Amino acid sequence: MPFSPQQSPSLWCNIFTLLYTLKSNYGAPPLPQISGFSMSNWRQTGQAALQQLAPWLQKAMSGVDFHWLFFVLIWIAAYPSVWAVVIIGRRSLWSGTEEVDMDQEEEVVKAVEDERKALEEEKKAAEKAAIAAARKEAVQKIAAERDQAPAPTPAPAPAQNGTNGTNGVHVEEEELWEVIGGVDKGGIMVREGESTTSTQKSDRLSTGALVEQLALKGDRLHYKLRKGTGPEEGWVSIKLTGKDLVVPWVEMGENGPKRRPPAWKVVKQPQIEFGQMKEVASKNDPGDYYGIKFPYTKDMIVEMGPEWLTQAFHKSGVLPRDNAVTKISDAKEFIGGGAGLKCTFTVEYKKDEPYLHKKLFCKLPHKPGTSDRYFVSCMWNHDRPEIVFNIYLQESVSFRVPKFYFGDISAATTNFVLITESIPWAETGKKDFSPGEIEPAYDKYKDWELPDGGPMYYLACCRALGKMAGYHKQKRLHKSVDDTEMFPMPDPMPRELPKTLPALDPLAKKQNLAKVDQWPGRTRPGWGWG
Repeated sequence: MPFSPQQSPSLWCNIFTLLYTLKSNYGAPPLPQISGFSMSNWRQTGQAALQQLAPWLQKAMSGVDFHWLFFVLIWIAAYPSVWAVVIIGRRSLWSGTEEVDMDQEEEVVKAVEDERKALEEEKKAAEKAAIAAARKEAVQKIAAERDQAPAPTPAPAPAQNGTNGTNGVHVEEEELWEVIGGVDKGGIMVREGESTTSTQKSDRLSTGALVEQLALKGDRLHYKLRKGTGPEEGWVSIKLTGKDLVVPWVEMGENGPKRRPPAWKVVKQPQIEFGQMKEVASKNDPGDYYGIKFPYTKDMIVEMGPEWLTQAFHKSGVLPRDNAVTKISDAKEFIGGGAGLKCTFTVEYKKDEPYLHKKLFCKLPHKPGTSDRYFVSCMWNHDRPEIVFNIYLQESVSFRVPKFYFGDISAATTNFVLITESIPWAETGKKDFSPGEIEPAYDKYKDWELPDGGPMYYLACCRALGKMAGYHKQKRLHKSVDDTEMFPMPDPMPRELPKTLPALDPLAKKQNLAKVDQWPGRTRPGWGWG
């Protein structure tokens, strides 16, 4: 072990040995007593001894031939009694010195380690204090903004018979339709009654005419003429052999067409057992709300191509009739959450408009045959409420959501598709943002990635939910939100798995059992439950 005068008294031990030899053989002055020697005073004792010997050494060495002095030093070094004193002195006069050296060394190492740990604890405490301060500041800032925010303006109370008391207009926007069929025949056929066998009127309803909906029963529309030529009132078919004749009228606003959702209807969902999923999901049935077939995989989006996207965007009302999708490219799937598959793709339009996004996001169902598909699409029934929200509520809520382009779902197959704008997330790890810039997509269950640890974000979500509840109370949302059929509550759940699920190991069984928490009507007989 390397010698260090600061850590070991070994040097002073050797100095004392030499000094006692000089005292015994050459009449050096008396030295300090060593009986009180300890680890706390060994340095001071040695220094005092040297100070007492300094005058004697100076006197003894005056006029000394240094060659003779060198010889004396060699003789002292070689004299057996000197080495005996060195050996015996270290082991008898100062017995335990070596052990003390090692003990002290361990104490020093321990002290250094304790100091390092103390510094680490201080650093952790400082970091926790900084996070706590940031959280407190964020909460105070949000509270201050909330207190300073103006009170919301109440919506006008609906008058009796569903009209607004000021101008007699329906609280719900007028259901206006545009005639797009009959181009080669001068318009479309009009009948006096709902039945397609009722009396046909002599005049046709002109292409481009604008009509007000009086009633809608299936594919038959009872209308009143608002603009164009033809009978003032009558019944027409909105589609014939799958081809649209009359479509919801789209009003152009500052941010593009004002989308008009299809008429709300209650859809009864049949129970599908696990063993049936592959078969039923392989069918491409029309959607329940827009009534057209749709892709439900990334490859199907590419295969059905720009023609289908054009039809779908016309149907949803986000794309004017004089525009079209001309190209799809860069379609790719990515991982993001577990409620379904995700992909993005890029489109080109016949006419570029500032309100049309070229980078689009698509959400799709899990592949059939997996427990994820069965739990999410059947047992939990997660897909339909999301589709319903985007079709009917997106434009009436009090917070921003990704722009809806198309979405639909089939109760018979559980297939669905949801297409929205693609959100331009910031790069992961970025901390500084400009106004309007969107933060990175933080991972689920990793609140420590949030700049303030979470409070600011959870509070913002709660405030948004509170505003939506307020809009509901003020009748600003879709009128059918009050109808429990739009977002039905699930029945109480049984704590067991469907017998039709494949064999599961104990861990997988526990994990799947934990998923059995929502499924309307799942206790009915013959639905695959034990």
